Amino acid sequence: MATNDPVTSIEAALERDPEINLHQFPVRVYRGDGDNAIHLEGIVEDVVALKKTRQLARTEAGSIPIMENLHVQTTTDMTGDELCNHVIETLSCEALFRDIRVTAGTTAPPELGPADDWIGVTTAGSTVHLEGRVHSLSHRRLAEVLSWWIPGTSRVENRLQLKPPERDTDEELEDAIGLVLERDPSLDAGELQFHVHDKQVLLQGSVRSDVNRRIASRDCWTVPGVHGVDNRIQVVE
Repeated sequence: MATNDPVTSIEAALERDPEINLHQFPVRVYRGDGDNAIHLEGIVEDVVALKKTRQLARTEAGSIPIMENLHVQTTTDMTGDELCNHVIETLSCEALFRDIRVTAGTTAPPELGPADDWIGVTTAGSTVHLEGRVHSLSHRRLAEVLSWWIPGTSRVENRLQLKPPERDTDEELEDAIGLVLERDPSLDAGELQFHVHDKQVLLQGSVRSDVNRRIASRDCWTVPGVHGVDNRIQVVE
């Protein structure tokens, strides 16, 4: 039966999606007291469930603002300092970031010039915050993905600024997805093909297990800007 209640519509949309497991990972959906927003709270199974929950909620809510505090379940317990150090080490070891200063904190190191790239990392519990400036969307996207890949990360707040600004296109998103798939050691990127149209990813090729098939899809969903993944990868044993 049709309903005009956006909370009920969001709950129904989440229940229907096969990649969102509300029974094991319930999401609380409610209208806030004193505001016009719809609030989402909970721990979800993985990044795919996180991104799809956000997306479905925005679609069903229409013009009503969404306030969400969703986290992904973590497989490793880390202190905030341990997580911050792990993120800094991971980003510093990335070849694409060799000319980017990666440091702890929210302000640029004083020795950097106004055109120098930098990434500042802080953590709050299991949430990673990224501050700073980079010169391409691919750098911004890869920094977020690498932060997500750390087992102790439950949420990433990406506030990296682009200097100069860059137009967000399907071609640029394809470039970022290619960088991510190449860096996943569990995948052979040469066996995968993908195409982006209107932020929707068509993923094809072959892998050796259903686990790797799911990993490839998850990697695509982890890239900021992806709105959907059509996974047509074949499993060849």
